[in-house]
This record gives sequence, structure tokens and C-alpha cells, in this order.
Amino acid sequence: MEIINLGVTLFNNYLLKFEKGCVLLDAGYTTDYPTFLKKIEKAGVKIEDIKYLVLTHVHNDHIGYMKDLLENTSIVPILHEEAEGRLLEGKNRLGDCSGFLSRCLSFLSKVSGKSGETWEPITLDDRKVYANKDNDYLKKQGFPLTIVELPGHTPDNIGLLTDEGSLFSGDMTINGFPARHRKTFLIENLEEYKTSWKKIIDLNPHTIIPCHGKKFPISDMKKYHGKVETIKLWKNK
Repeated sequence: MEIINLGVTLFNNYLLKFEKGCVLLDAGYTTDYPTFLKKIEKAGVKIEDIKYLVLTHVHNDHIGYMKDLLENTSIVPILHEEAEGRLLEGKNRLGDCSGFLSRCLSFLSKVSGKSGETWEPITLDDRKVYANKDNDYLKKQGFPLTIVELPGHTPDNIGLLTDEGSLFSGDMTINGFPARHRKTFLIENLEEYKTSWKKIIDLNPHTIIPCHGKKFPISDMKKYHGKVETIKLWKNK
């Protein structure tokens, strides 16, 4: 497996390249589509080589050019069943802030008008695959990847665990300023988030690869487990 970070905007847009084809994680911002096409061409990948789009969760920075991909290719979308309704809503559902810095970031996002970004509702056809119905779907198609449900940030957040021991965590974790202790900024369900954090520790992948920020070792999640257990949410008003 080759991991290619297409790296559009402030978002790690990962393309996993195998002999059988490629698996794309998420679809950046709406305006990133032309850049995405240029970057896969530079990486020597044709768009028809991409067999699956794994949507880690529905927020505007993850679904931006999903509509373009589905309308112009035969790519199969893989997503949590909860995600489908959110795609139709066309607007972010934001959880509460996980700390003071995330509260500040949320305030700045609202002042700048970024937190309320919308998109044209996305309707899925029969190609869709519900990740929560078959965690081994990709493995059955010959790709050494297991889908892992990691709710908390959103109820539809999913990750991908490689047979080599790396976990692509969606927005379950973040490793970049101003995030602290590898926690995500926004949490819709705190108890589910704590359970997902423990689930990752129990899975014990050697490396965590978030959508925002740099990859980090599982030892970080073990070290900061206590910080997660004592999170007190700030209402995101």
C-alpha cells in the first residue's frame, strides 16, 4: 500500500494506492476539486483508478467535491448510514467545544462566517455502501482495510484500520495547533467519544493518522486517556 497525501487546503486528503486500485478518504472543500484533479495526475493516478470514496463523516471540509466525484465517475461511496441524512441537510451539524482553545476557534469561525457553510444537498444512488452494515466490506473486495466505527465527534464518524497497523481516524483525533492532547475540537456525544478513544487504545494500532495535523503514535492516546476522561464540554452557541 502506498499512502499519498493530496493535501488540499488545511486538510489531509489521503489516497491509498493498491495494485487493485485506489481508496480515497474524504473529499475536501468544494473549491478543492480542480486542485484534487491536478494532484492525482501529478501522483500518476487516473481518476478511474479510484474505486472507493470512504467518507469519514459529514462536515463541509470532508464532503466538498463528493458530488462532483459521484456525478462524473463510477466511484463507490462508503459511509455510515447516519451520514446519508446529513448529506441531504446541506449544512454542518456542530457539536460542543472540547476545551477553551476549541471554544475560541469556534468563536472565530462564527465571526468569519466559516462555521455555517452550506453545500448543495447530496443524494446517493444504489452504489452506496453502509460502512456500519459491513465493517469488512473493503477486505472482501481485496483491500487490506477494516472499517472502524468511531462515533463521538459525530455519530457517523468512521475510520480505516490497515492490516499494517495504521488507523486513519477521521476527526476522532487531531494533531495540530490549536488542538491539545490529540482531542478533536467539537464533540456531539461525549460518552460515545470516550468509548471510541478507549476502542482505539484496545485496537492498539501503532500509528494514528488524522485528517487534520500530523500522524502520531498510539502511545499518545494512552498518555492522554485521562485528559479525555475529564473533558467538560463548552456549549457551542
